[in-house]
Amino acid sequence: MARFLKSRKKAKGAAPGSLIFMGKQKMDNSHIRLFQYDANSSSEYEYSDLATALSDIDENKVNWLNVDGLQNTLLIKEIGHHFELSPLALENILNTGQRGKFFEDNNSITLITKAVSYNKEEKKVSVEQISFVLLNNVLISFQERIGDHFDPVRNRI
Repeated sequence: MARFLKSRKKAKGAAPGSLIFMGKQKMDNSHIRLFQYDANSSSEYEYSDLATALSDIDENKVNWLNVDGLQNTLLIKEIGHHFELSPLALENILNTGQRGKFFEDNNSITLITKAVSYNKEEKKVSVEQISFVLLNNVLISFQERIGDHFDPVRNRI
């Protein structure tokens, strides 16, 4: 049980809503992808910067912004600022050592959950936090690392 407990030293004394990554870094750089679809088409894009991804969001389509890697707190802060997400929602997204949560803000719904997978070669169970923020026509998902959790969903789209 002790291996699942996370040290909270980084957050000690910080104000509520402080954006501090609490977890084990599982990637070097964050990856940003945007999936867009409507009744007639679907597209997938990969970006090296957030500004371009945000400018490509189409109000006439469903937009799914996927961020892999939580260690870049500046990136998370910029997303929060752009979509007017509460600092407490962002703090919860960055704290990977907590149990699942569901809460509503003024303009969004946030779900924080765990994905559990088994690696046959290493004979290990791994746990990853995945967070979802639902807005009017945008879904934002945050994952600790690149994974194939959503491949079946993307294939159906």
